[in-house]
Amino acid sequence: MKKSSLYVKLGIPIVLFVLLSLITYISTFTITKMQKDDGLVVNLAGRQRMLTQRMSKEALTYYIYKDQKTKDSLLNTIKVFDTTLNALKDGGKAPFDLAWKKMVNVPPAQPEAKAQLEKIKSLWDEFYAHMDKFLKNDDENSLKYILENNIPLLVEMNNGVTLFQKESEKKVSLMKKIQLTLFIINLLIGIYAFYILKKSLTPLKDLEKIAEGDLTVSANITSNDEIGIIAKKMYHLVGEKLRPTFDFIKRSMEGIKISSDNVSGSAQEANAIIEEFKAGFDMMAEESKIMERETDRTADSIKEISRSTDEVANAAIDLANVAGVLEQVTNEGKNVMFSLEEAITNASKETLKTIEEIKELENYAGKITEVIDQVSNIAEQTNLLALNAAIEAARAGEAGKGFAVVADEIRKLAEETRKATDEISNILGSIKTNVEKSTKQIFSVKDTVEKVTKNSSVLNDELNKILGQTSILSERAQTLAASAEEQNAASQTIAEAFSNVNESLNRYFENVQNMKESSNEIQAMSDNLAEIASDLQTSVDLLNNALSEFKF
Repeated sequence: MKKSSLYVKLGIPIVLFVLLSLITYISTFTITKMQKDDGLVVNLAGRQRMLTQRMSKEALTYYIYKDQKTKDSLLNTIKVFDTTLNALKDGGKAPFDLAWKKMVNVPPAQPEAKAQLEKIKSLWDEFYAHMDKFLKNDDENSLKYILENNIPLLVEMNNGVTLFQKESEKKVSLMKKIQLTLFIINLLIGIYAFYILKKSLTPLKDLEKIAEGDLTVSANITSNDEIGIIAKKMYHLVGEKLRPTFDFIKRSMEGIKISSDNVSGSAQEANAIIEEFKAGFDMMAEESKIMERETDRTADSIKEISRSTDEVANAAIDLANVAGVLEQVTNEGKNVMFSLEEAITNASKETLKTIEEIKELENYAGKITEVIDQVSNIAEQTNLLALNAAIEAARAGEAGKGFAVVADEIRKLAEETRKATDEISNILGSIKTNVEKSTKQIFSVKDTVEKVTKNSSVLNDELNKILGQTSILSERAQTLAASAEEQNAASQTIAEAFSNVNESLNRYFENVQNMKESSNEIQAMSDNLAEIASDLQTSVDLLNNALSEFKF
């Protein structure tokens, strides 16, 4: 049987649908493009009707008023009407407005509309001749003709507009007919595609039953497309391959289940034997652990002794170092005390010398005080003499005025001298007071220096004692360090011996552990075998459950 592709069956309707959609678009686009100027043509034709009445009105107005402006407007109306009529009939440019600001292209009229425009043209030519005669000669007969024939011209122009409108409506009607026809064709194509799709997908229902586990399905496939071919091959696979295979698997599962039960029983017996071995290995391992703990405890004690010995040796070395530092510090202290005693002795000598100098200063101050007293007495006497001289000069009258002036100056000088001596006396009094205070402080310093001298002597004796004890301490520390090193060497020897014993125990324990691990591995293998048997049993059960989902 000849194969028919599903792609072809469904592809042809799709291609036809796309092609018809394209035709619909092209026809709509073409007709719409043809209608582009219909609105303009209808508007211009409608304007022609208005212009017939406007011309008659303007002619009558001009006849009455003889207004040039009205005449110009009438001439423009005539020109617009004539130009537009020719453009509507034969195609060409026409004014879009009465002011001629914009010109538009007008397509030529269709035959029916053109015949009507020819009729209007013949009426217009005669109408135009009478209009021209009226404007040139003011002919009343021509005006009468215009007024009588503008209505027939309007009627014919109205018929022309109706024809233009009908032609536009014909285009719209044509577009609707085309679209309706194409829609019906597309609908038929859709029905055909649905029929083909339904026929091609019918085998999928049977395939769904197979997917749900029903392997007893059989059907008569008449479709020769891809789905039909796949369905036929699937039915062949189910009937010739899967059903016999599932029967074989089911029989095999029964045999596997019996074998797994036997393996599980053997694994349980092996586990019981291995448990007995493990109990013996556990006892050996426990004994070796006890021996190892005892040797570890003894080794730890020896290590602790060795560590304590190291600490004693280090402490002895540190003590010897401290003793050396203490001896050095004591010697430095003695040197400092010697320097201090020397400085104190010098300070004591300087203090005594200062006391002597202060005493001399005090004597000088006393002598200065005596001199000041004498000067003060002389000043007082001079003041009295000046006062007496002034009195005598006053008695002498004019002759004693010069002497009185001198006497007054002497008196003032004596007075200033007395004041200066008083100030010097006060200053000397302050100096004397400060000298007395300094003398007391120096004597206090002298006493303190003497006490420091005594204490430094005592401190020097104590430093000598410390220096002697430090030497003894250094010797004993060195002896202690030597003993600690000997004890440490002995402890290390014992520790090495216990370490060798411990290593032997470790090797013994490792051998026991290896034997135990081997038994564990054997038990694990046995457990694994039992687990595999159990898993196999579970898998068999699951597979049987899975097979029960299928009908075969």
